[in-house]
Amino acid sequence: MLALVLALLAAPAGPAVKPAVSDVVSERPSFRPQEGGAAAWRYRTSVASRVTASIYDARDLLVRTLVAGSDLPAGDHRLSWDGRDDDGRPAPPGYYLLTIESKGGGEAVRYDPSDSTGGELTQVSAARYDPAASAVRYALQKPSLLRIHLGLKGDGPLLRTLVDWVARGPGEHLEPWDGWDSSGVIRFADSRDLDVQIWAYALPVNAVVVEPPAPAVVPAAARPAVAGSATVSTPPARPARLQFLDLPAGRPARPRGATPPHEMYNHWGHDRRLCHNPSAELTVTGGARGERGAVVVAGDVSLGLKLSDDEASFLQDERFETVIYIDGVFQSEEEQGYLPFTWKLKRDMLTPGEHVITFMVRGYEGHFGSSSIRVLRPKGAGLPATGR
Repeated sequence: MLALVLALLAAPAGPAVKPAVSDVVSERPSFRPQEGGAAAWRYRTSVASRVTASIYDARDLLVRTLVAGSDLPAGDHRLSWDGRDDDGRPAPPGYYLLTIESKGGGEAVRYDPSDSTGGELTQVSAARYDPAASAVRYALQKPSLLRIHLGLKGDGPLLRTLVDWVARGPGEHLEPWDGWDSSGVIRFADSRDLDVQIWAYALPVNAVVVEPPAPAVVPAAARPAVAGSATVSTPPARPARLQFLDLPAGRPARPRGATPPHEMYNHWGHDRRLCHNPSAELTVTGGARGERGAVVVAGDVSLGLKLSDDEASFLQDERFETVIYIDGVFQSEEEQGYLPFTWKLKRDMLTPGEHVITFMVRGYEGHFGSSSIRVLRPKGAGLPATGR
């Protein structure tokens, strides 16, 4: 018996169990904190270890420390997040990334699939405009970052960016839309040429989406009637974008792996603070306003493209082209876009009556913006030029 005990004592010890974080499961991929919701995850540690769990925003800046170096036994654990930062402020709608670090036996491991998962284009189902709800409906299979463009089919212009790379969870969604273009000039929601375009990138598997408040659906019978085709009572809202907390300089950032090579049109790889569609404005020189707000084209009129200084700088760094449409039909383009840009609208380009001129800027990285204006050519002023 003594010999057996000595033999067992002399036998080499088995390999030490190394720290590991595994079986991470999100119980809720999206939630609305304002309705009392919270995010929660289950996970497992292989050994007794010191654990730190953190929440980062889309800029990779630390928002909340959920577990701060706590000594936990090996086994199953659970985390929850109420959607607030370390100072108790509510995090704005967007996506947030979970990381878990485990230190034990002189080694450290980190659960963070942010750089190795997500980023692939994912399917969007049943995308359509719902006139009864005054909203665009669609469904997602997984948490995604998405953009919605509204325009006209048949190589027509982009007329409105409804949401500009916002985060949404899986399931059906409604994005309210008043039916107008970005300038409040064209109401095209009921046009048979309406084109709803949605791009969606899947989020990393450790992401959780803070959803905006559920939109209120106004029955069609309760909505005010449209007063006229040339005016809208209130300017269209700016497109929804990712929002960020105001965090102090020097805030800890999420450690990242190697930065992937830059790819044009791959918006997933763009800086989330800079990737957006620019807001444009059309200016007019040489035309008086008519009764319904349209510019009266009694002679030649100069139309200019105006952007704010920061938008102009962003777009010129990217490079862009300017495309011009008359009544939604391509008229001309300037492939090497420049600012300030002016285009002369000649009276004989138009038939007598009211028309819509649209300028669309198209960046080489896939960022778009547009602005429209109504013009009126009085009757009895000759025939339009051919070859339009």
